[in-house]
Amino acid sequence: ELLSDQEFLLPQRLRETREKLGLSQQEVARRCELGINQINRYETGSNGPSSLTLTKIAQVLGVSMDYLVGLTDDPHGLYSPVELDVRERDLLDAFRREGWPGVFRLGAEHIAR
Repeated sequence: ELLSDQEFLLPQRLRETREKLGLSQQEVARRCELGINQINRYETGSNGPSSLTLTKIAQVLGVSMDYLVGLTDDPHGLYSPVELDVRERDLLDAFRREGWPGVFRLGAEHIAR
């Protein structure tokens, strides 16, 4: 049976997200109440988590399940880029990069035009 693109994304996104947070496989396993070998299997793609386990992992890593399985490229899965217009995406990006100061800067730039 062929694996879908989404099935290839889960191991990659799980590993990348864990590493970005500076967590070891052992720490993720502990926080999810799983064995370290199970986390390793998920990251290598040799085994996939149940929906309940995927929920735990997503919560521990602070991302959405949709992101982990490749349904969205937004780690928080709140908005699809197609749902936002260019100005809304700019505003959200400024907030994520710089917080409120970035939003105020962007607003000031917009008013100055």
